[in-house]
Amino acid sequence: GRIGQSYRETFQWSRNEPRYGLDMDLAGPWLDSGWDVAIFYWDMFSDEAWLPDAEAKIWTSQGRAGMRYRTKSRGMRSEDAPRQSAAQLLASAIEDVLAACGAGQAAPRIRIAGHSLGASMAIASAWQVVAGGPSASGIDASRVRLALLDPYWSRRLPPLNAQRYLRKAFYKTASSPSPAQSTSEMSLSMAAELAGRGTLLEVYISCPLMTELGVVADPSPVGELVRLKLACVVRYTSDFCAPWDLEARHLVAPNFYLHSKRFAANLAGTYAERLPPSASS
Repeated sequence: GRIGQSYRETFQWSRNEPRYGLDMDLAGPWLDSGWDVAIFYWDMFSDEAWLPDAEAKIWTSQGRAGMRYRTKSRGMRSEDAPRQSAAQLLASAIEDVLAACGAGQAAPRIRIAGHSLGASMAIASAWQVVAGGPSASGIDASRVRLALLDPYWSRRLPPLNAQRYLRKAFYKTASSPSPAQSTSEMSLSMAAELAGRGTLLEVYISCPLMTELGVVADPSPVGELVRLKLACVVRYTSDFCAPWDLEARHLVAPNFYLHSKRFAANLAGTYAERLPPSASS
């Protein structure tokens, strides 16, 4: 696991991806533009041998693995594990940031970027903060923007990956008042509700073999959001990575997205002449 390797993604591109990454601070352009930036680490929870066990922790603390966490020296532990799901923990952290802005301050703009399984984290936490979770802050959804970076949902395949833990999740959206049958269905329902309230959704794909291959992944949320014209999709080229290095190709999306803040948005000319969406647009 990554915890045992002492690996964590940071804003240093070459550390995130030492094979192809540039020696560059990806946070700099954001800070220079007036943004505060932070990373929410949940890798101690997501570092599971069976990926669906990590995915379950996004939605409930009562899945097969609970909220056990990995330590570098003692393996998997459960003592003092949180009773909230990972998405609830992220939503609480976001609400703490909003509270710190203080009364009377202008409503902040929030961007939540989620990579791989983290796309579900971004959607679920934003929905809780905006639309109706147990501690919704009531922030205007139009002030929130979601970037789904090479998003991944596991395919529901009973009995191997039945995703029955969703019955224990608290999430019930306006369009799905009963528990969803799959994580992809739940994510789509939440994302559509957020978009309907004014949240901007953008998707960046860099490794379709990992995130769109129907044998192991369920790409239906992206396809449906695009069909409904609720999200735009940018496909990054990752041809500079070795064809067999899917991990490196998968990491292109978050690093390219953060890097794109260095470049001004080109909104001049006709639609066909403009650059595709980026962090600056």
